[in-house]
Amino acid sequence: MNEENFIAGIYNYCDRWCERCNYTDRCRLFRTDAEKDIQHILYDEDPHDPKVFTKDIEDSLNEAMQMLMEKLKEMNIDPEDIQSEELPPEPVFESYPINNLAEEFTKSMDLLDNLYNSYSEKIKEGLLKENLTQELREINEGLSVFGWYSPQVFVKTKRLIRAHEEYFGQEDEKMREIDEEELFVTGKLLYIAVTNSLSALNNLHEHCSEFNSEILEHISLLTRINEELMKMYPEIPEYRRPYFD
Repeated sequence: MNEENFIAGIYNYCDRWCERCNYTDRCRLFRTDAEKDIQHILYDEDPHDPKVFTKDIEDSLNEAMQMLMEKLKEMNIDPEDIQSEELPPEPVFESYPINNLAEEFTKSMDLLDNLYNSYSEKIKEGLLKENLTQELREINEGLSVFGWYSPQVFVKTKRLIRAHEEYFGQEDEKMREIDEEELFVTGKLLYIAVTNSLSALNNLHEHCSEFNSEILEHISLLTRINEELMKMYPEIPEYRRPYFD
């Protein structure tokens, strides 16, 4: 593909659900990952092998560093100026209510496992026989959406807190611009993860009555996380990511 067809940095704004993305043909990261998968197949490599996995991580870090250097060059920022700065202190995550709620929400993995164990065989059988009922289609979609977005709630919450402190602790105007964009992109991705997880749980609540108490508990947690996010950044729902919103 011609390099000009790629949209620079588009992967910085997405939720990484490539299978449902309209921009995979213009995303450098998607192409890199696809080429990596092909290479593993050609060389009969197990991507989960520690040596292979470590090599993949090293390659990704080197590529990320190269892209960072290019971005700094575009903004006329000397990398030496950044390297000479002291790293900001680690945030006191526990002082943020949204962090404590997100940590409690990590128990959602147990709920996801229980739901999957209860319905996966029925869904697989329906897909194989091509007679999946509408109810099982909706359960399958709910599990897919919740399974994709629920782990992001915890990860994006941590990143949001870190970005929040970096932004308000940044004195350099050029770096502050970068920090501000990351802050709002992270906030929007957290908002998307929360609202999509809520939508999926409401869907599952209609069809999985035996799990209703657990589902309602997680709906309550997500609602409170969203409320805390709105307290911090009420403008997040209206923030528009390039290309996606």
